[in-house]
Amino acid sequence: MEKLHQSLRIIRIWIVSAVLGFGAILLLLVAFVPVDEKVNAHGIIVAEEERYLYAPEDGILQEVKAYEGTRVRQGDPILSLDIQQQENWKAQIEAEIKEAQAALDLKKVQLEKVNKLPLQKEFWHSRSDLAAAQQKALHAEAELRRYSQLLEEKLTSQSEYETRKLAHEVALSELSRAKENVALLDRGLEETARKEALADLNAASARLDRLSVDLQVCEEQIARRQIRAPMDGTVTLVIKRRPGERVVRGDDLAHVSGGEPTRVKLFVGENQVHRLRVGQRVRMRSNVFELMRFGYIHAKVTEVAMEAYPRQPGEPVKEGSFLVVAHVEETPARLVLGSTVEASIILRRVPIWKLLLPEDLRNEPSR
Repeated sequence: MEKLHQSLRIIRIWIVSAVLGFGAILLLLVAFVPVDEKVNAHGIIVAEEERYLYAPEDGILQEVKAYEGTRVRQGDPILSLDIQQQENWKAQIEAEIKEAQAALDLKKVQLEKVNKLPLQKEFWHSRSDLAAAQQKALHAEAELRRYSQLLEEKLTSQSEYETRKLAHEVALSELSRAKENVALLDRGLEETARKEALADLNAASARLDRLSVDLQVCEEQIARRQIRAPMDGTVTLVIKRRPGERVVRGDDLAHVSGGEPTRVKLFVGENQVHRLRVGQRVRMRSNVFELMRFGYIHAKVTEVAMEAYPRQPGEPVKEGSFLVVAHVEETPARLVLGSTVEASIILRRVPIWKLLLPEDLRNEPSR
């Protein structure tokens, strides 16, 4: 019996020693062994470059030419808006341009004629016509006086006198018109005719230029309503996809990604974002390949947002989340564009006991 008690005592001593030893080891681990202090986040794999395509103006969606996963080259059409109104306007402008061009050609011909013969036929012999009209008026006046005397002496009839009187009036009228033509010549009728012809030509040219500008504006509107890829890449999201759907200027229509999938959009809560810094390491687990087989993805923080992230369609984001962008530095397998990840953003390495303290007592420098 005494031997049994002695054996039990030895066993108790060993158990107590083992417990104390384990406690001491645990205490040493808590006191001195460092671990990673981290912030958990979730996110999505994106390409090196992303572009969002927005509606340039109000309209109706006419056609969707590329969907998610479609490889596109810069300038390839992705969506198009209805252009019926612009096509009608273009046809009207083109018809007016043809008319304006014909009018301009006519004005050019008229100007050439004016430069060669600036005066109308009635002005070609104005000065000689004036001299002839003066002679004719003097002769008509002399004839009228002679027939007036003959009428008083009753040597001619009243009708003969009236004929001479009418001839005199006609001669005076012709003389007046000849004087006016000469006066117009003296005032520079030739130069006036040239200026008027040139002014008509300039007006026709200005109208054609204005119509050409209108046509250019119309064609630009038509081109804008063709939503094209801004770069080589892959269509990752098409938001508006039903032809006939109403589109408002500024609507998000589609997303295009270019380059390799080496960026990660991470989303953290507003109560943790103040702890994050550019340059912090990120350890991620992909939901596409197995962690035990492939291991972790390693990245580094490159951007930390200062405002809550405006959620985009198709993104796994909660309201009030903040965007953190990380650049992938090492990956065990090729990343899949658009796949999701679970991440740990490493803040620093601290002893285990510090993690047991409240956050405001861990002596972390303020941001």
